[in-house]
Amino acid sequence: MKDFADSDDIASEVEGMLAVENTPLPLIVMLPNRRVAMANRAWRDLMGYRSEDVCGRDVLDFVIERDIADQRQAELLATGRTSESTVALRRRDGKPIDVRSSSILVYGDSGEPRLVICRLAAA
Repeated sequence: MKDFADSDDIASEVEGMLAVENTPLPLIVMLPNRRVAMANRAWRDLMGYRSEDVCGRDVLDFVIERDIADQRQAELLATGRTSESTVALRRRDGKPIDVRSSSILVYGDSGEPRLVICRLAAA
């Protein structure tokens, strides 16, 4: 984790979190082990979940076609990003929704994978 040296570092982190939370693009931020760290408001509205329903869960809990998710995970780890493709997700009400999805891998200061940011768009 980041060691906050001063209040400017804290302010910068908070501003980044607010920017992700309030962007109109549906975004989900995951740890490299696929656990959800954050799903922004647009993602939660699209999928029908509350923040507490999502954070800490395996992202595969929301994916209908898990074999495709495994292929995309391999692509992400090999290249640091995924190409945009259609994926079927499960909304909170149980209904499937097809979305276009792409992801990038964010690396830490020493080069280790730190976060995955995934963007959704209407299919």
